Formats: sequence, C-alpha cells, structure tokens
Amino acid sequence: MKKRIVCFTTMLLCLLLFSLPVSAAPEDDVTVAFGDSIVAGYALDGYSGSSDELTKDSFLQLWADDHGLKVNESVYCFAKTGYTSENILASVKKADKDTLSKAKVVLFTAGGNDVMDTYGEFFMKAIMSNMELIQKYNLQFNVMDHNATEKSILSVLSDPDKKELVDTLVGYCTNEEAQSTYQTMISNYEANLRAIVETIRKVNPDAEIVIMSTYDPLQSIDPPNGLTSSVGETIKEMDKRALALMQDSSCNHHLHVISLLNDFEGKYQDWTFIGSKSDIHPSVEGHAEIFRLLKAELDTNTEQSSAAESSAESSAQSTAQSAVTESSGTSEPSAPASSRTEKKKEAEQAAASVEQESVSAPKTNIPANEIKSESPNFVPYILCGVACICVAAIVIVFVIKRVRTKKSSK
Repeated sequence: MKKRIVCFTTMLLCLLLFSLPVSAAPEDDVTVAFGDSIVAGYALDGYSGSSDELTKDSFLQLWADDHGLKVNESVYCFAKTGYTSENILASVKKADKDTLSKAKVVLFTAGGNDVMDTYGEFFMKAIMSNMELIQKYNLQFNVMDHNATEKSILSVLSDPDKKELVDTLVGYCTNEEAQSTYQTMISNYEANLRAIVETIRKVNPDAEIVIMSTYDPLQSIDPPNGLTSSVGETIKEMDKRALALMQDSSCNHHLHVISLLNDFEGKYQDWTFIGSKSDIHPSVEGHAEIFRLLKAELDTNTEQSSAAESSAESSAQSTAQSAVTESSGTSEPSAPASSRTEKKKEAEQAAASVEQESVSAPKTNIPANEIKSESPNFVPYILCGVACICVAAIVIVFVIKRVRTKKSSK
C-alpha cells in the first residue's frame, strides 16, 4: 500500500512540474547582424575580429544591452572587416536558416568597402605608375594591408605639402575609365542590396530589415580635391539608391534605410577616428549615434504600427457593433427611415475609415478583419491546482494512517 501511495504521489508531482508554464525567451527577440567593419566594431578598444564577442562600445553591443539580449543567444553577428556588399550577400546566403527565420531584426551596413576597393584599385595603379614621386616623398604602401594603405592614402590627401603628388594621383583616379568603373560599382551595389533583402525575405518574410548606408569621411579633408569630390558624388548616389528601395513596393515590406551619410555630415572629426588616428571608422561617439539612430528608427516604427493596429481594431469593433445593432432591429421603433439611412451612411463611412487606416498603416502579418485579442490559457494553472490538491490529500491520508497505526500498536 505504501509503495502505491509513493508511486501515485510521484506521478502527480511529475504532472505538476510538466504543467507549469515555462518562461522562455520569445523568438521575436532575436537580432541578426551582417555587414562590414562598422558592425564588427573595428578600431574600438577590445576589437578582436571575432564574431563571438562584441566590443562594449559597438552599436550592436549597445543594442543588445538596451534590449536585454545576449551575444550568440539572441544576437548573432556575421559581420567581417573588409566585406563588400557582394561579400555580405554571400554571407546572408550561407547563414543558418533557422537562426535567420527567428529574427525580429536583421540589420547590415554596406558600401564602404565597395568604395574603398574600387577607388583604391585606381589609386594603387597611379602609385605604381609614379614611383619616382612616391620615393621623393618617402611614402610606404603595403598592397597586402588594406587598413595600412587606407591610412597612407588619407595622409597623402590631407597633406598640403604633397600637392604635386595629390594632383598626379587624382588625375589617374578621375579619368574616364575610372568614372565608368565607379558607375558600374554603384549599379552592382544597388543590385546586391536588393538581392540581400530578397534573400532575407525568402527565409523570414516579416523581419524588420535595416540597411545602414555608408558615409563619406573624406568630407573632412581640407582642402578638398578632385578625388574627394568624386568619392563624395559616388557615395551620394549610393545613398540615394539605398533610400529609393523604401519606395519600391517589391522590397519595401518592413524595410528601413538609415542614412549615415546625412546624419554624420559635419561630425566626422568627433564621430570617426579620422582626426585622432587617421582612421575612417566610427569612434565611441559615432557608435553611440548609430545606436541612437537604430533605436529611434525601430522604436518609432513599432509605436506607429501598434497605434495604427489599435485604431483599426477600435474602428472595426465600432463598425461591427453598429452593423449588428441595425440588422437585429434593436433600434428605436419610432426612428424615421431618414435616421436609419443616416446610421447606414455613418457605418459605411466608418468602414471606409478603417480601410483607409489599414492602407496608411505599416504592413503587418495580421489582416484587419482578423485582429483579435487572445484569451489567456488557464489550462496549465488548473492542472497545477488539481495536482496540488491531490498531493495534499494523499499526504493527509498517509499521515492519518501512520497515526492510527502507531495508536493501534500501543
């Protein structure tokens, strides 16, 4: 008898444990990041180049901290320093589909290395064709070290004493062949952005996709020259094409484009390391600003979407109630026909208003006519209560039997 009681009690305890509601991190809290050195946090203190850890000052880490997310659990970073838009597209294509499908936010930066690689190719051609000038100014260029070469180029462009060299190099980098190559690069960049968005959409139709277009740190070089002007015009066109994607109905579903070019204008000395380290990457202040832009963009969108859905739901309920009231004949018998006609018109106007709000509101997964509040699930709590009562009853019975057994033995 005692063994049966123990077995039965164990079964009920198991039922109690398995029926308890389990609080798990919601799947829609996942953020997946692709991109280049800006997402990777290059040039910040603590940067290691590993996607398994983020520097504490990077905008992606600030985003994770703000939302209570953990790297490699609910924030996944696949960004790599030096990635072009073509590399990012390849990265998105080979990303884990299960992780990508759970993401609420998918973000990426792109464009900076497209510009640097394309212009850098012509710049290096110009250098190799003018070795006498290079030796004259005792300059060192390492074609195998992308970032070292980048700093060398910046040092040349920003030094007024090297005007002779600058004018010669600018001529090579702004000739007809170079300009044609830059236009091709811009078209390829736009095509890659579209392909990235389409690839993400096939795996996750409803994630918030955020594109952060590249900025133009060469704006801060004084005096400007033909090369800095050419780079500026190229980046403006790239930014324009990225922003145009939000107007394209074929890919603008839950799509956001943050123009770093517009926001960073006039702030490069503070928001990048170009002044302190001859490095074009965002500084601590720059990453803080990118985080602010990201948070403002997504939080504003979420609030607007929630407000629009709430308004549409209220209007829909009001319209439905009016229609039911009229069809059931519960209106006052003495109301004239003209009054009923006016009510009908009001119902039609309300329905039209709901339709208009649905059109103007951000797209959601739930059609307006299916919006409804979910009733809480009380089944687990009922099972818990029943199990507790049964366990308590068994314990009481067991105690009573033990007391009686002891009394009878005396």
